[in-house]
Amino acid sequence: MKTIRNTLFPVLAACCLAVPPAMAASPVVLSFATVASPSQLQVKALEIFKNRVEKSSHDQIKVRIYASGQLFGTKSEQEQAVELGNVDMAFIGGGTTQKQVPTFTMFQSAYLFKNYAVFRKVMDSKKVTAFYADVARKMHVLPLDAWYLGARQLNYRDVGHPIRTPADLKGVKLRMPDTPAFLDLARALGAQPTPLAFTQVYISLQTGVIDAQDNPLPTDKAMKFYEVAKNISLTHHCLEPTFPAINLNKWNSLSPAQQQDVRAAIKAAGAYMDSQTREQSAELVKFFSEHGVKIVHPDIQAFYDHAEKWYAAHPAVTKDWNTNGLYDYIKQANAAAN
Repeated sequence: MKTIRNTLFPVLAACCLAVPPAMAASPVVLSFATVASPSQLQVKALEIFKNRVEKSSHDQIKVRIYASGQLFGTKSEQEQAVELGNVDMAFIGGGTTQKQVPTFTMFQSAYLFKNYAVFRKVMDSKKVTAFYADVARKMHVLPLDAWYLGARQLNYRDVGHPIRTPADLKGVKLRMPDTPAFLDLARALGAQPTPLAFTQVYISLQTGVIDAQDNPLPTDKAMKFYEVAKNISLTHHCLEPTFPAINLNKWNSLSPAQQQDVRAAIKAAGAYMDSQTREQSAELVKFFSEHGVKIVHPDIQAFYDHAEKWYAAHPAVTKDWNTNGLYDYIKQANAAAN
């Protein structure tokens, strides 16, 4: 019997050590849906996130990116999907989010941040971290960071004159995402808001359904809007964030180590997004000029004054902005930047 045991033990030990790969712990899969195309910086940054988190987690976290509206065709649909858990992650801050957390409308208003330094200071503050926790409580979705999309500029077809002041926007059909905050942004600038899906912007500029659209310059290049709208006024009217977020149940299902890996990867991707957005924005004015686009330097103070008066005359639009003192904090940060 002793001989049999001594013979069998090495065999059994070898069998126990040779665990088939299928029996190992399955990796966590995070699905991320976005309307952005692969040519846009958001998706390039998501690739950074994917590579970083897969490496740091030793492939125990896998990321699947669904760009160009492959999953849920509009941003609002994606926001609802991440809330319901039909997709794990998405960028939030639009229509569905704003209905439940109206403070989000503030981030699509005109001239909220004086400059990028103020934007970054605010978005990295404890005030915004507390705001994220409030979002998680109200809609079961946790924002993980604020990525810088850039300054929105006016890009337009020939409307008979250059757009230098709000008066020049009277009657101009300015495409906006179909959310109250963005439609109000158009009104605050002096334009006629025209709600339209992002995927329809190029053809609508080409055919004259709309006169203008506003996006950061890297987006204008990536989507080739400059091919069909040969004028850009550098209004810098909205320094826009986008918020990569995760379904709260999915987040809570991750171990603390996995949560740390996800947060670190999101931060790294956000740093890439910010730096590339700022670098490209600085270079693109020359690029557009070389491609036949007329660059207009408008009266920014006139736009600022018009927007300030418009929001002051519409208190119902701004009534939810100062939740937990966030709007006051932004105003203080702007004043300190003088």
